[in-house]
Amino acid sequence: MSAKRAFGKKNADNSKACEPQSSWSHVDRPLCSRCRQRQRVGGKNRNPYCRECHSADMRIWRKTHPLTPEQRRKDSARSYAGVYLRRSKLVREPCGRCGDPNSQMHHPDYDKPLLVQWFCRPCHLQLHREMRCEPALKEAA
Repeated sequence: MSAKRAFGKKNADNSKACEPQSSWSHVDRPLCSRCRQRQRVGGKNRNPYCRECHSADMRIWRKTHPLTPEQRRKDSARSYAGVYLRRSKLVREPCGRCGDPNSQMHHPDYDKPLLVQWFCRPCHLQLHREMRCEPALKEAA
């Protein structure tokens, strides 16, 4: 019994897992590269700008790079389906090929934004590779 108590005491003294995690991790983020006042937005891509500067840049970029009608149609369908997914009116299903629960939406027809198929990332990429190769195979035949 005393061995357990000594073991517990040793772990309590040397363990860093028991220390509380700081909720102030955003304080250490670097400043915006443009305005040097607000902190940068973290995340996967490590944006060098704060949210306000990035938004201003995107407004300028969108004016000089408008979407084509096809891009606008696809973007609209994806946004529409995304809203339904967030509002739980569209339910995420497992991958239609392998059954992986971590799945993505695939739109076979962008004119029907709520008609989606669910694929995991590897199966989704494979599907698009197959779709890209199909027209070449039809032309060769």
